[in-house]
Amino acid sequence: MRKNKFLSVMAVALAAVQLISASTVTVQASTLTGAVETDDFIRGVDVSTLDMLEDLGAQYYQNNVANDALTILHNNGANYVRLKLWVDPYDEDGNAYGGGNNDYDTTLALAKRAQNLGMNILIDFHLSDFWADPANQIKPKAWEDLSYSELKETLYSYMKTTLNNFASEGIVPDYGTGWK
Repeated sequence: MRKNKFLSVMAVALAAVQLISASTVTVQASTLTGAVETDDFIRGVDVSTLDMLEDLGAQYYQNNVANDALTILHNNGANYVRLKLWVDPYDEDGNAYGGGNNDYDTTLALAKRAQNLGMNILIDFHLSDFWADPANQIKPKAWEDLSYSELKETLYSYMKTTLNNFASEGIVPDYGTGWK
């Protein structure tokens, strides 16, 4: 119970930071460039935890009016979403690890929502079941026992299949990590 409450508080805090930072970036961009037209300037937000936050009951407001978080971000200048993609972000009991639940289906659904608003998509392949960075890369559970040759083929196939399946659903990411 205490862990769930802590996660809920952290999730709300993270969402607030994401919403605030979107507005800040927009202001800084127009201040720095002095230009009114900034259509080619990337004003992106990482919304990888949005699905998890919504499942926890998070609600988003602008001017005391409830609205969809992506709509609020878009209406305030955000034009890109970053979506982390984990291979299998669930433990053996099916519980999300708590840093977002962005498996294939969740990431695709968020990408469709963003695209429907006219936003661009960046897919961040973590190639892990949880957070990864250059110093901390843990193989997904399903890939743990693969040989180096099998791992190379699995990695290639995973990324190719994922991008092809996204494309067949009408989602062609504008940027991504690990492939562009």
